[in-house]
Amino acid sequence: MHSWFLDRTLGVLVPVTLGGVGWFVTHWVANPLLAVNRLRTAVHEELFRTANVGATAEPDELKRAQAALRGLAAQLSAVNASALTPVRWSFSLLRLHIQLAVIALTAFSNSLLDREGHRALFKRRVEDALRLPRTDTDEYIKGIEKSLRAGRSEAID
Repeated sequence: MHSWFLDRTLGVLVPVTLGGVGWFVTHWVANPLLAVNRLRTAVHEELFRTANVGATAEPDELKRAQAALRGLAAQLSAVNASALTPVRWSFSLLRLHIQLAVIALTAFSNSLLDREGHRALFKRRVEDALRLPRTDTDEYIKGIEKSLRAGRSEAID
């Protein structure tokens, strides 16, 4: 025996409840995941653009590159800070290390004038933290690390 009242109540409550759950999932789970994916794309694009910005760049170009990199770091940090804990866990499950990417992006923006190779190391850290394609070969990075270690040991002596 179905009652008219029960049919009408369930006919309203079920769609409203499902709509609320759908909104929650979309807003609090899917939105941060999509935001991080969009920012990964923007970071990859900006790393490509700033590949040749260095000590010989015009001051305005250098400032623009630093501001763009720091802006992306700030956006990544904001998404990570505002994401629910299970969403941050999902970043880890996807092997996305957002906080490491923020630190590396900031360091990369500060090292644009560097001539010793630190910027390549920071760029590699960003690429690894966000699982982006690597732009420098492993041999190139190992060579920089080796020369930096040698420079430190000479500075200590």
